[in-house]
Amino acid sequence: MQAIDVNLPLPFVKIKQDGTILSFSKTAYEEFNLLRGNLYSLVDGESMAKLQRAIHAEGSATGVEIHVKSSRSDLSLYEVFISIDENEHANLLFRSKDNDTSILMERLLSLQTRLNDTDFELLEKKEQLERALRRLDVLSGPFIPLSEKIGYIPIFGDIAEEKLRVISETCLQNISEGDFETILVDLTATGSIEEAGVRRLIDFLKTIEIMSGEKARLIGVKPKAAEALSRNGIQNYVLTASSLKRVLWQYFYEHSLT
Repeated sequence: MQAIDVNLPLPFVKIKQDGTILSFSKTAYEEFNLLRGNLYSLVDGESMAKLQRAIHAEGSATGVEIHVKSSRSDLSLYEVFISIDENEHANLLFRSKDNDTSILMERLLSLQTRLNDTDFELLEKKEQLERALRRLDVLSGPFIPLSEKIGYIPIFGDIAEEKLRVISETCLQNISEGDFETILVDLTATGSIEEAGVRRLIDFLKTIEIMSGEKARLIGVKPKAAEALSRNGIQNYVLTASSLKRVLWQYFYEHSLT
């Protein structure tokens, strides 16, 4: 059992069919008590059969909801995305379903503290600005379903860490709600590049591969962006193409032959 040097935004665990943990991400180590070395020891009894059925099913399973012992409570609800590799090992990605409530409580407590020493009107304006900036980040990387199997994510403006964090969060939610096989990420309209933004983009692309079972298609990479992406090893996690038109033509041509 070993930790992997991958900064995924969601907890990731690789196991054998019997539940033995082979590797895990830093977020998984922080989220769960993995010292026993077997993931099944953390899964609630009623959820065990559901998880094992999903692992032994052919292909990948999307959105399997199970209760797992976490560092926060005895049992927490998670949505698990599963893919099986060539060695019959299961790659599991966990998304907390309790998280929305936890985040809301944290925000309410934070707001209560700030109200004690901050002018309310100024705080209200600040929150309005934060919501507007977040909305702008969401619109800078919308998820567009081109079909039931193809998702398209055009990214606009600078490749910045906070922007990619927001885009990742919203797009991964959309991907989890569908049955997408091919995800296209278009960098044609991007501007300047931040190193932290590139690392966040790579984490996003890694997660797409785990969730969909296929590498994302990266489109419209400019020379300057290509240098920064290559320096961070992005070639291991994506397939590249020159244009959206070419990718779609190839996709529909290949599927017309099947």
